[in-house]
Amino acid sequence: MKKNSPEVLKLIVNDVQLKTLNRYKLEVKIKATVIKVIRTETRVQSNCQIFIKYEIPKLVKKGYIGPVSLKALKKKNKYIAYLIYSIENKVYIPSAKGLSFKVIDD
Repeated sequence: MKKNSPEVLKLIVNDVQLKTLNRYKLEVKIKATVIKVIRTETRVQSNCQIFIKYEIPKLVKKGYIGPVSLKALKKKNKYIAYLIYSIENKVYIPSAKGLSFKVIDD
């Protein structure tokens, strides 16, 4: 999934907003600045601000076995992000499920 991701970007998170959708899900909205473009179909450039939106499970039971869940990103952290652009929602969304974001130390 990472290999086929149309958008691979290094970014820094500027803002994170969490919103409860129901007792099982949270909506995550992220504002981030692109530090470096590794691959892009939308022609996004360095220093551009982008918006990312996705949902995460609110409660994950201990001992859960299944696919890796997305997590909320942390403000001021840097990540390599594997994304796809949603034309209808005008936001980026994770393209590699729970492996869509990798923390970097740069």
